[in-house]
Amino acid sequence: MCPVASKLVSTATATHGLSTEGTTQLVAFCVFEVVVGLFWPSMMTMRAHYVPEDLRSTILNCFRIPLNLFVCIILYNVHLFPLSAMFGLCSLFLCLAVVCQISLEKRAAAGPVIRGIPETEGLIGSA
Repeated sequence: MCPVASKLVSTATATHGLSTEGTTQLVAFCVFEVVVGLFWPSMMTMRAHYVPEDLRSTILNCFRIPLNLFVCIILYNVHLFPLSAMFGLCSLFLCLAVVCQISLEKRAAAGPVIRGIPETEGLIGSA
């Protein structure tokens, strides 16, 4: 990935005089695309592992409604956000996803949480 990005940056700089800000945005975009490219396969694997098959469609639809509402609001107001703010928000949300993933990993390592069994009830609010 880095050789491709550096080639793009050097070619763009040599031929079109890409500014430092433009170079930074290009590199940030390439890094963002790599992270998103890693995110989706990981998300599908975790979904298959943690969400029960018989409840999967119901659970995913409950999360899909607020997600689509959020996306519609952002897209409707996209003219209010500069490009750097968009990259910043996307980066912030991906960092939040990493924090949630670490929390999930800690909870999964502690063992299964089964409601009604006293030994596992304390795991719900921990980590």
